Amino acid sequence: MKNLIFISLFFIPFCVNGQTIRGRVTDASGLTPLQGVQIAFENGITNYNDYTQADGKFRLANIAAGRYKIIFTKDKYQTYTLEEVLSLSGKEIVLEVKMLRIASPLQIIEVSAVPLVLGNLNANRISVEQTQRYATVNDDVARAATYLPGVMAVNDGTNHISVNGHSPNDIGWYVNDLMVINPNHLANAGTISDRPATAGGGISMLSSNMLSHTNFYNGIFDIQFSNSLGGAFSNYLRKGNNEKFEYAIQGGLVGVDAAIEGPINKKSGASFLVNYRYSFTGILAAMGVTFGGEDIRFQDLSFNIHLPVKQNNDINIFAVAGANSTYFSVPKDSAEWTSQKFLTNAGYYANTILAGASWLHAFKNNNYLKAVIGINMMSDERKSAPANKQLNYNALYNNTSEKNYLPYHVFYNHSFGIKQNLRVGIIGRTGNAKQEQQSAIDKENLTIEIYNRNYTLQQHNPYIDYKLQASKKFAIELAVKMSMVNDASKAQPNYLGKIIFKIDEANQLQYAANMTSQLIEKFVSQNMETQRNDFQPSFNNSLNHSIIFAHLFKNNALLKTELYYQQLNNIAVSAGIKNSFSTLNNFETSTTQPFVNTGTGTNYGVNINYMHPLSNHFYYMISVSVFDAKYKGSDNIERHTRYANNHTTNFAGGYEWKNKKANKIFGISAHALYAGGMRYTPIDIDQSELAQQTIVYDIAAFSLQQKDYFRTDLRFTYRVNRTHHNFLFALDIQNLAGNMNTDYFYYDIYLKKVAEKKQISTVPIMSVKYSF
Repeated sequence: MKNLIFISLFFIPFCVNGQTIRGRVTDASGLTPLQGVQIAFENGITNYNDYTQADGKFRLANIAAGRYKIIFTKDKYQTYTLEEVLSLSGKEIVLEVKMLRIASPLQIIEVSAVPLVLGNLNANRISVEQTQRYATVNDDVARAATYLPGVMAVNDGTNHISVNGHSPNDIGWYVNDLMVINPNHLANAGTISDRPATAGGGISMLSSNMLSHTNFYNGIFDIQFSNSLGGAFSNYLRKGNNEKFEYAIQGGLVGVDAAIEGPINKKSGASFLVNYRYSFTGILAAMGVTFGGEDIRFQDLSFNIHLPVKQNNDINIFAVAGANSTYFSVPKDSAEWTSQKFLTNAGYYANTILAGASWLHAFKNNNYLKAVIGINMMSDERKSAPANKQLNYNALYNNTSEKNYLPYHVFYNHSFGIKQNLRVGIIGRTGNAKQEQQSAIDKENLTIEIYNRNYTLQQHNPYIDYKLQASKKFAIELAVKMSMVNDASKAQPNYLGKIIFKIDEANQLQYAANMTSQLIEKFVSQNMETQRNDFQPSFNNSLNHSIIFAHLFKNNALLKTELYYQQLNNIAVSAGIKNSFSTLNNFETSTTQPFVNTGTGTNYGVNINYMHPLSNHFYYMISVSVFDAKYKGSDNIERHTRYANNHTTNFAGGYEWKNKKANKIFGISAHALYAGGMRYTPIDIDQSELAQQTIVYDIAAFSLQQKDYFRTDLRFTYRVNRTHHNFLFALDIQNLAGNMNTDYFYYDIYLKKVAEKKQISTVPIMSVKYSF
């Protein structure tokens, strides 16, 4: 979609001392506080030590600015290590650590600063600090995920991602354990039709000021997150500081943020955190500045309120609300027209609200109960009209949709001693959805032809998850979930099985298999014959196998190699006719095809990832993925999927150095990506001219491949620490080498030829953040 160049430059002269790092350590099984946990802070120069008190809390004051490795150790508990913790003035670090009990010295490998319970090597923790350190990630967790093997951005200007050859629509999103509708602004960004996709957009609504951390799953999911085929983002909002008020102001590519947090009641520990953000492009649009004729705006408001109730109860109340729009107005001077885009005025408008509350009760016997319930509403509208008309009732096309859901998640976690753990829960949502499409039969009058669909959704997924540490070297996990939608008699069983074997102190082997099901109610047919209010959603299914070998080096670097195979079944393909259509290739939410669930597909490959955490001022990571993704439509011909680019190679690294006397930190990060091109279908020029839209040779679907993709990014950072505040200045350069990679091909009815849409060229991005 939108090729944007943002230059937002602020400079505020700020006139140095250490910061407080504090937090609480609890038992991961029962969330009870742990006393006597030893805490070691290491940065190669200065070391600190402390122990937790009876309430599990710890506090170290006057920690010098810089990065630290923090190690938590306690007898009969797995060592918990946090890498790359950045101490800055003006911002306390408040940690919540959950330690896993062990029956023996079975040390399970840790990845990305998180101890992985029962060797969950398919989970990748994305920290807020990483989204602020990696080049051109722009504080967006989905963009940060593209540094991982097998994960590829499908458009440089968006956070839509493909995982191991899957469509971006195969990604699931969760916030505070709730299954949610797409929590991203500008869902139409990057789509060929300029209509919204279901699992990505221009930028996340979840500001980095609000996030605690994100767990990204690919291939093998925890059982409660299995309403997806390619990947899942599980996001958690952080609690505000419960002892002092803190503020942050940020400006740059994402927009202008203002955050405030602090105590509600210091005695009880209650706190709040609020963040508001407005797009920088919106500010410029208000002043009459557009980008390529496009008026682009978005804003969001988020809050998280933490209310401890007595000793063993916690209540959290949270909300994320966002509004976004784009409007393209055709220039009156036809001499400025350069493509078919200039034949149509178009506007897209969307609003999203997610609000919820959670209650957690910790029992005295190391067990706990958690319940989360929310409300999730999303509406969007896209209007378009010929260049000589305005976006009113004469609109040539008008597409609207509404979704109103009540998501929920309730689970009970029970620990049987130190070897066994059982979780029983149910996750789901109820509500209704409406989608409507209108088109003018006669462009010169108000005659309207209306297509619409309304349906209710009752999605309930009860599950059981059992974990056993059978011996010093062997552990297993078994889980089952029933995916039920509307009619319980059509329940789809899902399952998860893991076997973890510790070879020695540095090597671990894991085999996992799972069956996942993704609800495809989001795909809407525009065919008149299928517009029925009795429409029943259905599932796409995937059977996944994964073997992971992980080696932990003495310097805490981790090498992880995964072999995987996915068998996709019950895939939605065309009904009544034989062609290449499959929802595995869909990007936009709508399709012109009525469908039946008889298609298949296969994905297989190898992912290799080497991660060297930031140590001695330096970090780097290398990821390589080699894979293939194929499918069969209703014509039963095996083809590559649209996203089968077959290989990706990522290199990222950075260096930081500190001016001790001035308490300044300088940093540089670089990123390079080389990948195969996406697949596409040859275009029938004669039929496209006759139909005045792009018509492809269906028999040759995805038989062609774009040129290989190459991009380099660079980021410079400069931090200043003062006694009570800190200042960050950053300069990102996206696509440093200026490679003009291909986005897609289409038939341009204005130029009367096949045209190539290019991705973004070199983009400099400046930003600042002030915390106090």
